[in-house]
Amino acid sequence: MRDEKLTEQHALEIEGLYAHGEYVKCYERAKNALSLCERNAAEPEIRCRMLLLAARSAYCVSRFDEALGLCAAAEDLLETNALSSTRRLHLIESTLIRANVFRRQGKLREALAIIDPFDAAADDLPPSLAVERLLIEGACRFYLNEPREAEESLESALGLAIRHADSRMKSRVLTMLGLVAQNKGLHEAALEYFDRAREICGAVADHYGEAAAALNAGILLYRSGRFSHAGLCIERSKAIFESIEWSIGVCRSLLALGNIAKCRGDFAAAMRCYREAERTADRQGFARERALACEFIGDVHFARGRHQAAEDFCRRGLDIAASIAPEGDVVAEANRRLAELCLSRGDVSGALSFLRKALRLSHRLGDKLEKGAILRCMGKAAFLLGNRKRGSALFGKAVSVLHGAGCDFELGKTHLAYADILIDGGNASNEAWSSAVEAGHIFGSIESESWKKAAGLCLDRVMARRGKRLAAGPVLQGGRGVVKIGFSPDYARHEGFVAVSEPMLRLWEQIHFAAGFDRPVLVTGETGTGKELVARLIHALSARAPHPFVALNCAAVPDHLFESEFFGHKRGCFTGALVDRIGLFEEADRGTLFLDEVGEITALQQVKLLRVLQEGRIRRVGENGERPVNVRIISATNQNLEEKLCKAALREDFYYRINAEHILVPPLRERSEDIVPLIGFCLCSNGNGRSVARIEQSALKSMQRYSWPGNVRELFAVIERIKHMSNGGVITLEMLPERIRKGHRGSQVCADGTRDDARSDASRRLRRALDLCGGNKSAAARWLGISRGTLYKEIKRSGLLDLINDRSSPIRVSSSASGSGRNFSA
Repeated sequence: MRDEKLTEQHALEIEGLYAHGEYVKCYERAKNALSLCERNAAEPEIRCRMLLLAARSAYCVSRFDEALGLCAAAEDLLETNALSSTRRLHLIESTLIRANVFRRQGKLREALAIIDPFDAAADDLPPSLAVERLLIEGACRFYLNEPREAEESLESALGLAIRHADSRMKSRVLTMLGLVAQNKGLHEAALEYFDRAREICGAVADHYGEAAAALNAGILLYRSGRFSHAGLCIERSKAIFESIEWSIGVCRSLLALGNIAKCRGDFAAAMRCYREAERTADRQGFARERALACEFIGDVHFARGRHQAAEDFCRRGLDIAASIAPEGDVVAEANRRLAELCLSRGDVSGALSFLRKALRLSHRLGDKLEKGAILRCMGKAAFLLGNRKRGSALFGKAVSVLHGAGCDFELGKTHLAYADILIDGGNASNEAWSSAVEAGHIFGSIESESWKKAAGLCLDRVMARRGKRLAAGPVLQGGRGVVKIGFSPDYARHEGFVAVSEPMLRLWEQIHFAAGFDRPVLVTGETGTGKELVARLIHALSARAPHPFVALNCAAVPDHLFESEFFGHKRGCFTGALVDRIGLFEEADRGTLFLDEVGEITALQQVKLLRVLQEGRIRRVGENGERPVNVRIISATNQNLEEKLCKAALREDFYYRINAEHILVPPLRERSEDIVPLIGFCLCSNGNGRSVARIEQSALKSMQRYSWPGNVRELFAVIERIKHMSNGGVITLEMLPERIRKGHRGSQVCADGTRDDARSDASRRLRRALDLCGGNKSAAARWLGISRGTLYKEIKRSGLLDLINDRSSPIRVSSSASGSGRNFSA
């Protein structure tokens, strides 16, 4: 009797250790308890229970052969003893342990076959076993590329775990559902699943569950390019897995850490992780992990130019993966990598045979990351076959898929590959330039120094092959001390948009880019730079051009008229409402609503607008029903919205809702090449009948020296004034306002006496980084490998004070907005 009580005490202790994920202690206690049962010739019921506890704990420390042996011993005991009351439950538990072993070994069909006879909905099946059976089924279906069936099983398991308050199994199911969501490209939903699983495991001290959720969250983060955060998550999961001796978790953590190192260009560190993972997988019999290790090692060899070694490892990985899941995700990946090897040798037909199979598998699985990478390879193949139009279309599809999946690192690689292949084909067009810059934006924000450098080199190649720009000075000699200024239509990219300088040519590219999609755009810049013109051009070049462009100065709308102005009102709903009135949203339906001075919107107005921006529905004042509206929002401001965020004067959710794409209009002093073309445009166009205008050299030099704090608006106002004063004659220095005659460009001479055109290499390096990152100072700091504070100091030291003018909010070409809607057509 005493022995039975002691055995029962051991069993309860073992079950408690198992529930908390302390698998090493669990295994040791289970083995000791089993030895005690054998020495004391315990009853068959007790021995069977201990055999199964030992089998489960052996499985948890990756002793798979031992776990299978213990299950076999328990099943033999069940066959030879009449344990009618518990026989079925013990048999099911043994079967589930064996199924889990098969699942970890990659024997997915075998695992499904042995659990198939047991119905999870059976009345006599305990909820914990029913949930575990559904979880095993869901996991196997997932890795066998049967996503719909996997999700059905997992959703059923989650419902059952919630109903019976089984926190441990609930966390396991949430982690698997996170993997399903990740493969669908639903990264935010996947992170939510992983975070919920981690919270649950932390609350009940379930170390394994916490580590599993952290590992999967880390993998998702590195796919999104957030390498530092991902590394912390994965290192923590690896430490926990090592403490509980969960070898397969350690193996997977090593693979993930290797991938982070590879993405950062540290191939030596990546290879160390992959080799260690391969040895662990080979020793423990983890077939799927061994296949992945082979595949990843092949990828490193490929990156180092060792193509034969790369092919050998990729084929080895493919063979292993095909033996465990012929239609699985690892098979798709291996086929794609073999296709990349074929393309590197110029074997397009061989590559396409691999790619077609990979694309079919990734489509069935719903793996958007892999699908995007495959489409990128198919785009390269089309270019190699000379079909540029199809190649561009395939690259466009790849960008769309990867953007939708939030896979920023692969998205950056795709932009870079597209730019490279265009340049290699002798086409250094605006498309190549835009793609190179976009790759630079992405890699500059995801801590990948080697890829960032590759993007910079690609951009240099584009700029070297683009040829000379349009000359910036349409000036003809017109006599002693007088010059003639003409204007060519080549300088006007569109009505009213004159661009000669690099900053304006880049702005034109951004306008075209933004016109290709419907996301909200925030246009920032100093007063008078032409923010509304940019908004009108985006509208005019977009598919919404046939529909209304409605502009509003937000500063002119008080709170009490806000809803009526924006949403309309019903007759009689308040004093003065004599007729029904539509609001600005309905007026701009199917078109564009331009919110000028958006920084002046009050907190209450932000809340009301946010609801419409999120739901696309408005309710007129005085009405109960809602009306759908289809409006594209473009906002503009000369304020520093990030500063307003810090002071809580602007809601974060509202800021990020209107700031899906961010465009900075440069001040006139930063694009002095445009001054003469702008003068020529204003004097010699707009139907005034003049082909050239005459102006004194001293007057022209004064206008070029002046810093133009009012920007283009001030320039045009001055030109209109002197146009009337000259009445077709020579424009003289005396006709200019005194501030221009005596003014000087503030940035012409630096503090140390050097001139703008003789700035140091450091100054040019800073300008290049800011240009590549679209003015985003945080991204530029990451690009240069310095802190944001150091960047500000360097800018001041280099004399680039205008670049940190507080009135200008920096452009933010975020990774979430990168690439979607790009036009890759021929």
